[in-house]
Formats: sequence, C-alpha cells, structure tokens
Amino acid sequence: MRTLEYRGNATIGIGEKPIPEPNKDQVRIRIAYAGICGTDMHISDGQHPRAKAGLTMGHEFSGIIDKAGSDTTFTPGEHVIVEPLISCGTCYSCRAGFPHVCANLGLYGIDQDGGFADYCVVPAQSVYRLPDSIPLVHGALVEPLAVGVHAVRLSRTKVMDTVLVIGGGPIGFFVATAARQAGAEVHIAEINPFRRRIIEEMGFSLFDLPSDGDMTRRDEVTDGKGFDVVFDAAGGAPTLRSAVDLARVRGEVVIVAVPPQDRVISYTPIAFKEISFVGVRVYEYYDFKRAIQLLEGLTIELSKLYRVFPLRQYQEAFKAAKQGDGVMRVLFSLGEGAAV
Repeated sequence: MRTLEYRGNATIGIGEKPIPEPNKDQVRIRIAYAGICGTDMHISDGQHPRAKAGLTMGHEFSGIIDKAGSDTTFTPGEHVIVEPLISCGTCYSCRAGFPHVCANLGLYGIDQDGGFADYCVVPAQSVYRLPDSIPLVHGALVEPLAVGVHAVRLSRTKVMDTVLVIGGGPIGFFVATAARQAGAEVHIAEINPFRRRIIEEMGFSLFDLPSDGDMTRRDEVTDGKGFDVVFDAAGGAPTLRSAVDLARVRGEVVIVAVPPQDRVISYTPIAFKEISFVGVRVYEYYDFKRAIQLLEGLTIELSKLYRVFPLRQYQEAFKAAKQGDGVMRVLFSLGEGAAV
C-alpha cells in the first residue's frame, strides 16, 4: 500500500508498506480522507521530537471498515473516523479517568503509523461510526472540531456570554463554532485576509486586537466590561497579553494553542482582575461524540473550509497548508470512496 512517510532530516515522501492485518480487537480501515495538521507540518520540518524515520504520518482521518477483528462490533463497509490518542492505561491520569492527559500520551501518525496511507489498523475502541448524513470528507474534520468542543466544555462559556477567540485558523474557527453552539456571542481576532473573509461568511464578527492599549472596541462590544471568556488559539506572546487585557474582571482565559517557546507575561493584571486560566489538551471521549453530533447539525458551508489534494501531490498540499493563504484546511483523498 502507499504511505506518506517521514524519512528523517526534515524529509517526507511516498513509500510502500505491506497492508497491515488487524488483531481480534482491531479494525483495518481503508482511508478516504486525511487532514494535514500543524503537527504534521512540524514533523515534515524535522521539528517533532517523537517522530522517527519511517513513520506513516497523519492523525485526522476518515475511512471505511475493510476488515474487522472477531472481538469487535464493526462490519466491513461502515463509514468511520478515528480518535488517534494512544494512552498507557497505567499512569495516574489514565487510572483516574483522564487518559487524554496520559503521562505517556501518544498519537497515531506521530508515535505509530497513521492515516496518510491506503490502510490503517487501529483498536476498535478508538473508532467511531459516522452517521449517513455526514460525508467522509467532512468526517476528516471531526478531530480538530473535537479540540474546539473540549476547549469550550472546559471553559465557563454559557448562553449570552461575550466570547473572543484569538486566532482564526482551523482550531480557532472550531472553538468559535462550539462556543456559538453553546449560545455565546462570538468574536474572532484574525489578521489573515482569506481567513477573515471566511470568518465573516460563516457569520462571525471580526475583532481587531488593539495595538496601543486602546480598549475602545472592546468596550463597544462588551458594554465596557471586557470579554467573559477569551480563547487563545494563536499561541503568541502578544496574543496571551492581549487575552489578559481583553478579559473582564474575574473573566477567563483559555489556553488552546501551545506556543513553541515559553512566554513572559506580567502577573499584575491577572492578579488585579482575578482572572482564571484554563489549559486545554486535545479532547475526551465525550468531546469526540459531541463533535460528530455538532458536525451533523451544522448549516454552514463546510466546503469553504478545506481543499482536497490526491496523495501524490503531497508537496503542493504541504505548501498550501504551511502558507495558509487561500485555504483553511488541507485534506488528502485516498482510495475508493474518496474523490477530489
């Protein structure tokens, strides 16, 4: 079968591997669509510490059950998606019921072979059926949407809250989508012209971050109090400072994006405004299930969010994903059931 693999030394390429066989508690999936995530870009650039040469990349994918182990409830032909987390099951977090923050957390496509391939074998417990109403191409969006659902669920966001999402990339957009579904009034701060256009077309309000400390615009949209919840989905030092400045007294700042380097920030406004901070890491079982339900009910035109490439055009696909100009999410199409 074809694979898109990391070859070491910041190099990726098309390779071949034997079609894997599932154990009794596993299923083999014929991949239909797979999305390029920021993590995949780090791997391709040789900047991910865990990715090893020979790895089949990709952890956001949908597909069709090709073969099911005897101890599973799946049957060939079912449309499915995969929760790519790999937990150890023995550390404190796993035993306490929080495997998504496992001390030894891994992911398919990073620590084990993933979905940039014709086939992938995963445990049946990591697989979710897709409703008939959700096309396979949209199924490849469930994983990043689950991140947004998890972030909003961990926050104090409630109906009628005024919320700001800093960063209008794919994750930030899905955070905003989940917050709006929760009944909040949502604003998004983004500077990329293409993303700004998509954000407005999807019915969100754009918010320009103040560059000189002028809080006039914040006060206009929040009746002078500041935002109830601010999600930092950008991960830059300026954005974190802005999040603190823009949050109201006893507001909340939710850290969605993990910056590549430590950030320095003044504690004074945090203490004086009694701001709460919430950290976010991937998602839990409930978030994945809720993301499927949310995706099924969305009325926005999802096709505006992604562009599809065949696997053979991986170089063009990664270039488009890294530039982020003219596309929100890049997907690969693979095998039967997938069409460009």
